[in-house]
Amino acid sequence: MIGFKGKILYNSYPPGYPQRPKSQDPQYLVLDSSKISRELGWRPSHTLKQGLKSTVDLWRRVPSGKVLQPNLV
Repeated sequence: MIGFKGKILYNSYPPGYPQRPKSQDPQYLVLDSSKISRELGWRPSHTLKQGLKSTVDLWRRVPSGKVLQPNLV
């Protein structure tokens, strides 16, 4: 995923990556949590959109280059 303009944007080939996949590379990669939900009863506490928004909000509050310590933000 790259970019943020009010909504999540996805690009399967970020800048600097080859535009043509190798023949052995899968054409698509899809994440699916249904198996762990079904077998273990696990449910995500946040949606992908919420998680990315929290990450962007955090980085906006932290001075550039500053290393974060766990539980201090």
